[in-house]
Amino acid sequence: MFRNSQQLYRPCSSPCFECITNDTKCTKCTGSYFLNDFQCVTSNLCPSGKYAEIKTNKCEFCDTKICKTCTETPKKCTSCPIGAFLQDNTCKSNCSKGTYGNSTSGICEPCNSKCKSCVGPSISDCSSCSPGSGYFNPITKICSFTCPVGYYQNNTYPDDLQCSKCQIGCDQCDNLSTCTLCNSSYFFLNGNCLTSCPSSYSKNIVNKICVKCNDTCFQCEDNEINNCTECQGDKFLQDKQCKYTCNGKFYPNKTNNICSQCHNFCEQCNGPTSLECTKCSGDLFLEVGQFTNTCDSCDQTCTTCSLGNQPYQCDTCSGILYLNLDNTCQQTCPSQYFKNSSNFKCQKCNDTCKECNGSLYTQCTECTGFLNLDVNKCVQNCPFGQFALNNKCELCDSNCKQCLNSKTLCTECNSPLYLDFTVNKCRSKCPLGTYSNSLNQKCESCNTKCYGCSGPLANECNQCTGILFLDIKTKTCVENCPDTFFGDKTTQMCQQCGPNCTSCDPLNINQCLSCKGDLFLYEGKCIKNCPEQYFENISLNNNICDSCDPTCLSCFGKENNKCISCNGDYYFYKNYCLRDCPEGTYQKDQINNNICDNCNSKCTECIGPLETECTKCSESLFLDQTQCISSCPERKYKKNGPGNINNICDDCHNTCYLCNGPSDNECTKCSGSKYFKANKCLTDCGNHQYGNPITQNCENCSSNCLQCFQKADDCTACDISLYLNYTIPQSQKYILTGKCFSTCPSQQFGNQVTNKCEKCDTNLCKECSKSSTKCTQCSQPTFLFDEKCILNCPKGTYPDQITNICSQCHISCKSCHGKESTDCNSCTIGKYYDEISKQCVENCPLLYYKDDSQQICGKCEIHCLKCEHNNPVICNNCIDNYYLFNGKCRDSCQAETYKNGAECLPCNSSVCKTCIDTPTKCTSCQNDKYLQQNECKENCNDLFYKGQKNGIKMCIPCQEPCLQCENEFKCLSCIQGLFFSNFSCLKNCPLGQFQDTKSKFLLCQDCDISCTSCSGPSNSECLSCSGSLYFDSLKKQCVNQCDSGYFSNLIFNLCEKCNSVCLECQGTSIQCTKCPMDLQLVGSQCIPCAKGFFYNKIAQDCQKCQNPCLECKKQEDICLKCIPGTYLYNNMITQTIQCLQECPLNTYLLNNSQCVACNVNCISCKGPSDQDCLICAFELVFDPLQNQCSTQCQQGYFIDDIYFPSQSNIQFKKCEMCHPTCLSCTGSLPNQCLECYPNAIKHQGQCLEEQPDGLFIKENKFLPCH
Repeated sequence: MFRNSQQLYRPCSSPCFECITNDTKCTKCTGSYFLNDFQCVTSNLCPSGKYAEIKTNKCEFCDTKICKTCTETPKKCTSCPIGAFLQDNTCKSNCSKGTYGNSTSGICEPCNSKCKSCVGPSISDCSSCSPGSGYFNPITKICSFTCPVGYYQNNTYPDDLQCSKCQIGCDQCDNLSTCTLCNSSYFFLNGNCLTSCPSSYSKNIVNKICVKCNDTCFQCEDNEINNCTECQGDKFLQDKQCKYTCNGKFYPNKTNNICSQCHNFCEQCNGPTSLECTKCSGDLFLEVGQFTNTCDSCDQTCTTCSLGNQPYQCDTCSGILYLNLDNTCQQTCPSQYFKNSSNFKCQKCNDTCKECNGSLYTQCTECTGFLNLDVNKCVQNCPFGQFALNNKCELCDSNCKQCLNSKTLCTECNSPLYLDFTVNKCRSKCPLGTYSNSLNQKCESCNTKCYGCSGPLANECNQCTGILFLDIKTKTCVENCPDTFFGDKTTQMCQQCGPNCTSCDPLNINQCLSCKGDLFLYEGKCIKNCPEQYFENISLNNNICDSCDPTCLSCFGKENNKCISCNGDYYFYKNYCLRDCPEGTYQKDQINNNICDNCNSKCTECIGPLETECTKCSESLFLDQTQCISSCPERKYKKNGPGNINNICDDCHNTCYLCNGPSDNECTKCSGSKYFKANKCLTDCGNHQYGNPITQNCENCSSNCLQCFQKADDCTACDISLYLNYTIPQSQKYILTGKCFSTCPSQQFGNQVTNKCEKCDTNLCKECSKSSTKCTQCSQPTFLFDEKCILNCPKGTYPDQITNICSQCHISCKSCHGKESTDCNSCTIGKYYDEISKQCVENCPLLYYKDDSQQICGKCEIHCLKCEHNNPVICNNCIDNYYLFNGKCRDSCQAETYKNGAECLPCNSSVCKTCIDTPTKCTSCQNDKYLQQNECKENCNDLFYKGQKNGIKMCIPCQEPCLQCENEFKCLSCIQGLFFSNFSCLKNCPLGQFQDTKSKFLLCQDCDISCTSCSGPSNSECLSCSGSLYFDSLKKQCVNQCDSGYFSNLIFNLCEKCNSVCLECQGTSIQCTKCPMDLQLVGSQCIPCAKGFFYNKIAQDCQKCQNPCLECKKQEDICLKCIPGTYLYNNMITQTIQCLQECPLNTYLLNNSQCVACNVNCISCKGPSDQDCLICAFELVFDPLQNQCSTQCQQGYFIDDIYFPSQSNIQFKKCEMCHPTCLSCTGSLPNQCLECYPNAIKHQGQCLEEQPDGLFIKENKFLPCH
């Protein structure tokens, strides 16, 4: 049908089934016609490159990647593109075995009958032979029963007989690995043809074979197996024989494993050169050198000499010379040796002696290293009571029990003296800041907080430092005094506060800052109970009387917000005043007090004005409008909130007649023509189910139905699903006799177009799939290949007799014969036949190499683990216990080489003479270099000196603790942390020297002549003095006279500080000769003036303060404290300090002792602070809530003019409280309101919460009724 220009439907012209525009443009064809470019044609009229597709009734395009033209399917070819050949409706680049590609016809055509496979129709176009046609000749491409020279008959694969190439150089062979005749350029050995014979074999030139050399030879002469030319391992060539030792004047040369001749002056030698003599000719003696041993005559100093490394290697000496360490004859012996006159030899001292006169440890005259000479013994530590000086033990001073570096520099003292560690002196009395410790006879430092202490502990103070106070009870210095005490800054001691105080004001001991026990602090007093408008604030540090919270009209208890009644718009709830009521309550306004009242028990929240006006319900109840109910009405469901709260009754979905949640479409009964399924009401039940009009439910179809109608087993469509318990691809189920089956019966297939089971073509297939000719199983004697059953499997596959399938050969095989895919006949390019595994491999196994000419794995030279590609005699790796060098495997490395894993590598000759492990890890050096830690150096590192051991020049370690040294005994510089002094290294410099740390190395420098000891950094910074000089510790100098404030200590030659009370002193620190300005000298003591006196600088005497002062300044007649009954007042106008019987108007009494000025805002104040006003200045008003002067009153208060009680002529402004019903007012009466609280209405100056009789409310006003 199509719609014409009049918009009317008209039938299309045959054979169109559907058409557009007019009946000439078809879109769908009838019956056996096929659509092609809007035309309906028969199947044979589909154009070239297209085929008639039955499923779509269209001319569809062939698959141009595969076919040029096709039929039935896009891949069922009838002709092929250029380069491909048609065979069985398939285009192939290579035709199957037994056929070849005819480039003219483009078709795979059969080979000549003698050819199993071929490249053309001729008998000489074969590539393999048919059974009974002979062997394939790869040269002539003909099948015959003889093979050409250099080839053998390969019977490995009976169905693929070939002439295979023998190995290189072989004219005749039995197989690839067994040659029987070599050509004239090769030598025969063990079935192989070689260009040269391997090691240990001789060439027989006549017979062209390799013959084994004598077992002792590594190599031998051609045609002579007993004449060795090369030896290996521990054998050496001499007279054409390999021997373990060399005869006569010959030595074993390990460089080339031959016996080389010794030098003519050697009777015997052992290498590695001809000069390495072991025995000399005639009367010569053996001289052992660094590099060579030579024969020479004795030195003239020797009586006799013997084997050594110099011509003067003496055994005995001539005259009065002594035989030294190096076997030379000398007049003197070296350090640490003495002359033994009994045998004229230099004999070693005991190890502790540097110099000695005998071998015993008690015969030392000088000591080594850090040892010190005690009489004639060398000891590490000097005996008790002695100290080390210049490596000798000296006696300490008589006062010292023990000393260090100097006889007077004590480290322990003899009783009853005590060690002052600051100067290392022994004293009878310890200086200030220390105490005498009788347990260790030392002056121990006081605790850092003590200015002075008495012991026996460091923190038992009697004076304190800085701003600390002495706690007399504990004898400790504290920043804060304990409870009931305060710090007196005058005496620096803790003084007792007044009664009931735990802390107090230092200027007034009765003015408490905190209270004892259960008392409460109120205006500087400690009281039992707090006054009205205050509550008892109990804290960890202090109990105080604190004012109530601003929300409360009144309060009680231990907190300021424990209210009795509330202010303003706050609501009373459980003794608290809240802005908003808590959950479960609502705001209930009352005349006297607004409260939070409880909601009805069914509500968790409500809004009032009634307790039953719910907004949220209790657990398990549901909110319906404002009511809480246990079950919801019809067409509603219970909707639970989070945690089973906030539950409500909500409307069901319009498809449900009844529902039960948790959502509105969770139906329990359906309305109309809907079907019930999984709590939903549906019009269509979907796949696998149908709608039962009787039960109004969705019910299941039978198990194999995708869709069914009215009955469970009345299928209308079948399911597409996986086979249960099988791992095979998804397949469609097919309709058969009205039922659905997952599989079709044997010898049938499922037609995916008709969804019916149809029969296979049993002439071609045993079983089939998708179509009658697409086989999945074959019957004997055919095999499955490319969905077809064929008699012979193509090349690259083999017939699997078990599965009846043509299985693919392994990728490495060019052809194979089964039973396994790896059972190869020939190998592909890049693969090699391994006769061990009988497989084609990419890499040959160990001991074999790749032979490209034959595509096989050939055997390597003996001892080779791996060898060169195409060359068996050049090794790349060796077997165990052999080492690779220049392509050969040897059992050991020669001189000047080293072992690197499994190979010998040359040493770096520019650095090493011999080496180990690496080319630069030397064991001996070339020329004038020295060996140090396997490196060759021109100069040795720090801690080493140049020397020689065992004939090798090397860097020898210095003796500890030298950094640099000239020899074993003489240091030139020291390691870090030690000081250099007189060619020795010391931890501390000796007395008379100081530690110089500014130079490159730490040095001991001499002190100035005035010092007996000094500290540096200069030589004049003394620690102790010589002669009649005194040590000034501040200047670190020795002076003739001590500075002012210091006295000369004649015992210890020190300048010591006078006591702080003395300006100058003499003899001791407390023998004053002059006092500070505020103290007077009485005898030899400086004491302060008595209470009520001051020090007159002019008269230099203490004079009485003027009346009525109780105390005045130490140096001036200025009053500090008044007599009882008078108060100290600093008059800023007269600039005088007075004692008054009464404080002036603009002051207040502080601590009952002093008149202090009020704040500038106050005319009069009462304390305890200057802002606690009684009368306010200027236009300010007194706020009694804060006890301060302000510019205006707080809400609920009004300004009132009043007169001061004691001074009625003084008028001031004060904030007074409004009547409780007023928010703001002009006076205290109830009819003086200016503003009302929100719950009241103002009427004639009053704030009324209730409507009076005769009045009505309009616009928040009371108006009279008519």
